[in-house]
Amino acid sequence: MESVIKEIEFLNNHYLKVGFLAIDSQKKGSNKTTILEYAIYNEFGTKSIPARPFLRNTLEFNKEKIQNKIEDLFNKVIGEQINGIIAYKELGEYIRDLIIETINKANSWAVPLADSTVKKKGNNKILIDEGYLISSIRYQISTKNGTNIFISNFKAI
Repeated sequence: MESVIKEIEFLNNHYLKVGFLAIDSQKKGSNKTTILEYAIYNEFGTKSIPARPFLRNTLEFNKEKIQNKIEDLFNKVIGEQINGIIAYKELGEYIRDLIIETINKANSWAVPLADSTVKKKGNNKILIDEGYLISSIRYQISTKNGTNIFISNFKAI
C-alpha cells in the first residue's frame, strides 16, 4: 500500500504537458516561421488564415477516449502494474498520437485551403507541409514548481 500511495503522490505533484513545448519555441521550418507561430496561426487563425483548431478539436473529438485512458492508467498505478512516470509517459504518447491523427484527418474537418495555397504547395493537405508541425508535438513531465523530469523526443514522421 505504501508504494501505491507514493505513486499517487507522484501523480498529484507532477504535471503532464502535451503539445508545443516552450523549450522548442524557436524551432523553425524552412519557411522561417517558428513552429509555435505556425501552430498558433493555424489553431486560432489570422486575417488571411482561417482557424483550423487541431489542438482544441483533438480534445473535443476525444474527451471520452482520453478520460478512459486516464482511468485505465490510474487503475494500473493502483494495481501496481505501472508507476506514476510510466502512466504519464503512456498518457503523453496517447494524446500526442491523437493530435497527430487529428492533423492527418484535417481535410475532413477543417476549412479547405484556398486555391492559391493549393497551387503554391502543390497539394491540398491541410496542416501538412514539411511535416514539422507533426514532428514537433512533444510532451513533458514536470514538477509543480516547473522542474522538468522528462521530455519526450521529437517523433519521426
